[in-house]
Amino acid sequence: MCRVKIYIVYIKNFFSFIQIVYGWGYNTYGILGDGYDLGGVYSTPVKLNLSNVRYMSLGEGFAIFATHAGKVYGIGKNDYGQLGTGDNKGASTFVRCEELEK
Repeated sequence: MCRVKIYIVYIKNFFSFIQIVYGWGYNTYGILGDGYDLGGVYSTPVKLNLSNVRYMSLGEGFAIFATHAGKVYGIGKNDYGQLGTGDNKGASTFVRCEELEK
C-alpha cells in the first residue's frame, strides 16, 4: 500500500497582513476542510477556508491553527482529543478549540 501525505503551505503577505493557507495531497480525515472525510486526492493546491492565520501546527491527520485575533481552530483526526474540543469527534470543517486559547 502506498501512503500519500498531505501537504499544507502557509503563505504570508506582508503588504496586506492576510495569511493564506493552501493544502494538497490525500484528504484523510477531512484535513483540507472541504467538509468531506472520505479521503480523495488533491493534486492541485486548494485554499483552506481559514484566514488571518498566525501560527499552525500539523500532526498525524490533524492540524491546529491560531489566528492573529487569538482564536484557535482545528481540523482532521481527533480520536485522542488532539483538536482540544473536549471530545473525540473528528472534524472535516474547522472547529473552534476554546480550551487551547486559554
